[in-house]
Order: sequence, then structure tokens, then C-alpha cells
Amino acid sequence: MKHILTTSICAAALLFNPAALFAAQMVSEDGYEVHYSAFNSTFLEPEIAKENRLKRSRDEAVINITVVEASSVPAEQAAPSVVAANITGKAVNLAGQIKELAFRKITEGDTIYYISNVHFADQETLNFEIDVQPQGREDPEPIRLEFSQQFFVD
Repeated sequence: MKHILTTSICAAALLFNPAALFAAQMVSEDGYEVHYSAFNSTFLEPEIAKENRLKRSRDEAVINITVVEASSVPAEQAAPSVVAANITGKAVNLAGQIKELAFRKITEGDTIYYISNVHFADQETLNFEIDVQPQGREDPEPIRLEFSQQFFVD
């Protein structure tokens, strides 16, 4: 059943943002890649949302983050190594209202996802500020994700 979550999240990210097919939503820093997506929670099947304790509603989005340790081994020879991380963040709308994000860790086999819900109003643009500190990273400063996305009630 967890495999369905992976498929649902990936499909939802691509459905919500077709540009993701052509441009990776990723930040690369200090030997780590932080992959992220944000999409309307209604793209998840109801049973997947329930199983993973995600709120599924017309005005709820899902933020999904995965941290990968970059490898010196060529990509065709090795699978990426997913690592655990401490993740905190917030979303700020254009009126300056702050919405704290509460990320939960979901482990599926060798893959780790960090997922949070965030409430939005129709046509609301949210500016995300997310700090990611991969476990084992020597630099005490977190990797900062900053991106904006407009959401629509469907």
C-alpha cells in the first residue's frame, strides 16, 4: 500500500505542475539534493491520505520533501542514497500571514518522505521557506528551500 503513496505523490506533483516533467524541483548543495513538490491534497486517493494521516480537502495542499545524498558513483551504476533530515518551515501568504509547517517522516522501504499539509484560500500564493538539515551533514547551517506557488480550490 505504501508503494501507492509514492505513485500518488509523484503523479499528483506532475499533474499539478506539468513543468516538473521538464524542470526538476530540487536544490543541490554540499553533496545533497533536496527534492520537493507542493500539490492539492485532492490529488491523493482518499485511502492513501487516510493511511498516511494527511488531511484531504479542496483547500489543503501537501508539501513533500525527500533528501538524497549525492554520490560520486555514476547515476547508471547506483541508486541514490536517501537520508533522514530535520525539516522545519513555514508558508507566508501575500498578506504576510504565517502558516507553520509540521513535517512528518514517512518511511517506505529505503525511501524517506517528509510530508506536511497547509491550508490555503482559493487562488492564494504561498511563499515557502523551508530549512533542511540532513543527518550527518557537517555544515551547521541548514539547506534553505525558497519557492512560491499559487493554489486553487478545485
